[in-house]
Amino acid sequence: MADLSVRIPVGKRELCFKNPIMPAAAGLGDLIEYGKYYDLSLLGALMPNSIMMESGSVSRARKLYGAEYGYITSLGSNSLGVMEFVKKIAVHLPWQESPLILNLKAEDLEGLVKLAGTAAGCREVAGIEINMNCPYSMAATDPRQYWRDYGWLREMIRGVRGAAGEKLLIIKVPTTMVDVEDIAAIARECGADGFTSFGALTGCAIDVHSREFRCGNSGSGGYCGPGLKPLALWSCSRVHKAVDIPIFSAGGVTNADDVIEHIMAGAWMVQVGSANLTRPDFMPRLIESLDRRLDELGIRSLDEIRGCVKPHSAF
Repeated sequence: MADLSVRIPVGKRELCFKNPIMPAAAGLGDLIEYGKYYDLSLLGALMPNSIMMESGSVSRARKLYGAEYGYITSLGSNSLGVMEFVKKIAVHLPWQESPLILNLKAEDLEGLVKLAGTAAGCREVAGIEINMNCPYSMAATDPRQYWRDYGWLREMIRGVRGAAGEKLLIIKVPTTMVDVEDIAAIARECGADGFTSFGALTGCAIDVHSREFRCGNSGSGGYCGPGLKPLALWSCSRVHKAVDIPIFSAGGVTNADDVIEHIMAGAWMVQVGSANLTRPDFMPRLIESLDRRLDELGIRSLDEIRGCVKPHSAF
């Protein structure tokens, strides 16, 4: 049996995960509803839908469309604010066995720093992941997005680093193509403990009969799924080669070999998103199959294959 555990340095200590499998933000909704399908403590880490400071209303937009080779999603942020989520949901989750990480969104930098501090102050929360689509009220293409100006980006990361204290801090790429090497290097420079190298790409679908967009408030959403795995692997590999930072990889995972590919590209943890839409018990099945597949390949631990990929040898 292979050792599936992962240990990520956080300051002077390590945060331990029993395996590398965790949901991507929104991959399991509020998490607790999936507890009726399997024991959530089987997961390496827990992550609900994106959290904002205050509770809001449920989005009435069409949230999901099954597109070619994946899905377009427009799930928005969690309707529960951070403290309401912690008090009503987190206390019922196995956060002592599987670290709970919150993906955070805010309308501005001041709000993001405040939200990070509030989340980090909760004992149930092991870490935070900062959604780089910030300010949240702006589209990923808006020139005022913080990641488009490296000075703004440094200010943002340093602000949330200070607010997060000793909790795990992960910076997640925005929903578009970016210079991941540069952004990951800035994240590391400004004190981030980890970097999520891929999430989704903005996309849309159109109904030719109604002449309407099929998903989202404004017509677009995050395109994710198996069709994007090659891009996700390339993004992970680029970060691994450029920066010494633990990578939370994601993109197109549908089976154990996909997970192994991400780890060989340099991933420490692997987030699963769209595959959870295929069946609610997908992730525990994935963990079981990953264990079997590593045994078949003669791999004893994830450490021996992390970042091991090399150029193809010509005959």
